[in-house]
Amino acid sequence: MMVDFFNRELRDPFQFVDAFGSLLALRNKIYFSEQQPLNQIGLLNALAKFVFNGKRAEESFIIKLICSQTGPVSYETVQELVSKELGYCPSIETLNRAIHSLNLMFSTRLADGNQKPIAEIFNYKVIQLDNGKITSGVSLSKLIENQLSKTYLVDAAEFSLLKFKADFDLDKFCNGFKRESIYCREDIFRILGWNRNPTALNVGGYQVSSDGTNCPLFITYQKNESISTTTNYKDQFLDAKTLICMSKNKRTINSPDVLAIASQSSNLMRIPIFVKKEKEDLNFYYVGDGTSLSNKFELTRMNPSDARSPTVVKMLFELDNPVSPNLLKYLTSQSF
Repeated sequence: MMVDFFNRELRDPFQFVDAFGSLLALRNKIYFSEQQPLNQIGLLNALAKFVFNGKRAEESFIIKLICSQTGPVSYETVQELVSKELGYCPSIETLNRAIHSLNLMFSTRLADGNQKPIAEIFNYKVIQLDNGKITSGVSLSKLIENQLSKTYLVDAAEFSLLKFKADFDLDKFCNGFKRESIYCREDIFRILGWNRNPTALNVGGYQVSSDGTNCPLFITYQKNESISTTTNYKDQFLDAKTLICMSKNKRTINSPDVLAIASQSSNLMRIPIFVKKEKEDLNFYYVGDGTSLSNKFELTRMNPSDARSPTVVKMLFELDNPVSPNLLKYLTSQSF
């Protein structure tokens, strides 16, 4: 089981997810006489890949409670369990985000020429709310009626929780993110509660959410020398707590996205900041939440010496906590 591989440090059990979809899918390939229903394996594969990867704990608690008790699960029960095991009480909003994730409505894949939620494509009904309480939908109910499928589902949820706990420190936990832990873009948007996983090309270095409540910043610290001048943004740390992040090109101080970021003190928009060292790196380090120092925003150009170069805004941010010396050195030191 995935938990066994994790506890014994034999190998990363998520490799089975990457290679086969889930451990149950691998078992199906080996034991031909004990084949499990493909629709149940498909649902388990999707949950294992897109939900139970150790980046958030609430989904695991919800599934474990649904599988261990009869009848609906109350929000309060989930909150009490999280508080008991991790020391913080998740908000109702956070639990609703976890339910949205479990319902496979956030993660998408290409179907009929468009990106669609996985649940829409396969008609999965995972979680439903019944008079304000959490219960299993039709698809999940069928999966957990099968004891073998249920065992592998709980194993995936428990593995994810163990992985989350492995580097969890309540003092370094900031509203869903563990300071200086790594996250991919998809997990970042999922934790922030976006309705759908946005296309990376549309995001670029940042994107304001549709409701204006958050705007994650993505910084690649070291740029390739061959990069185009139109995308060679001069982002940098000034010190362990202050950094410069350039706006998208063809922006001015009055551009809507820049204005939203500059108006953080009034709109209370959350600006979590994520940094990776090089473009080839798949994951970003969460370095903290930023405060925009709008009085120091400055209009400039991608190439300041070229009057025809696209305009950009040099935006200054202060982190809520300084980056540790080791991580700062790693991110800012030159690679050869």
